[in-house]
Amino acid sequence: MKPQKAHGQREIVERRRGINLVAKQQERIHGTGAVRRESTFSWSTDARGDKSINANITMLDPGQSYAKQVKTERNASVDGNLMWSKAYDFSGALRSLQEFTYLTGSAYTQRIILNRVTG
Repeated sequence: MKPQKAHGQREIVERRRGINLVAKQQERIHGTGAVRRESTFSWSTDARGDKSINANITMLDPGQSYAKQVKTERNASVDGNLMWSKAYDFSGALRSLQEFTYLTGSAYTQRIILNRVTG
């Protein structure tokens, strides 16, 4: 069977500094228009006013009785470093938790080395 081509559709939640912040993105099957995949993004704002994705829910075959969804969550520091990341499976159970720490001694911060992971 030949794979079906898909095309995308995006819902822009905000345009900032020339960058589109996407709230929802759909991948549709070309010809039928049926939604194959739908991703919803949640954004957070840090202390400096910078935005980053803090959650993403992706649904496969939305609207169908056999639809499945996965979820990821993450948190970043004011420097943009990933602090933790969680991934949930189709049943909603937490499958992965990763936590990160970074070197913060003056030898690093004085040289503006803010993203060196420890351990």
